[in-house]
Amino acid sequence: MKSYLAAAIQMTSVSNLQKNLAQAEEFIDLAVRQGAELIGLPENFSFMGEENEKLAQASAIATETEKFLKTMAQRFQITILGGGFPVPVDHTSNRVYNTALLIDPSGQELARYQKVHLFDVNVPDGNTYRESTTVMAGTQLPPVHFSQELGNIGLSVCYDVRFPELYRHIAYKGGDVIFVPLRLLPSQAKTIGKSSCKRVPLKIPAILLLQHKLESTTLVAKLMDTP
Repeated sequence: MKSYLAAAIQMTSVSNLQKNLAQAEEFIDLAVRQGAELIGLPENFSFMGEENEKLAQASAIATETEKFLKTMAQRFQITILGGGFPVPVDHTSNRVYNTALLIDPSGQELARYQKVHLFDVNVPDGNTYRESTTVMAGTQLPPVHFSQELGNIGLSVCYDVRFPELYRHIAYKGGDVIFVPLRLLPSQAKTIGKSSCKRVPLKIPAILLLQHKLESTTLVAKLMDTP
């Protein structure tokens, strides 16, 4: 596996799909001009709004987001991860899968992962979050895409990072690079809207952290720091 440049993009997404995709394209272009070959976009990068809005627009969000990722990969000749974004479970359900998608430079899907561990928690600031109200948990452990050039790439999403067995699974499968796209809670959102590139000489699995640092329980080395 060669040494290469990877970019972890941060965004301030809103409830306007096209505005978010336009912002993402600007950051992707910036990262490519800095030499990035592997680029990751954060959780909810294409839509961040009220849950009822998300469900109402889920089909359009899923279709447009997947089209966008394939177009960006082909246009800039990069491998790109978009995740997660809502994909309807089926036509009869009122829930979605929180889906991460890895696309190669030809626009072909390399790996798809539906978030397994949903964010159902009571946080210290008194707020309660129930992702399972609108999201269906995935039933399959994350895939690992095998690449001689970029290293073997494993996928995860946000709250998965609290469950080390998932990352042991990725390591057992031979993962070299692990994506962890995250959504910030309001109390964590201090510095956002940046892209960062770092070179990747891998000795142990590296985590592409999208949005913020891991806590002190960091599993492996990280490629991106934020203030």
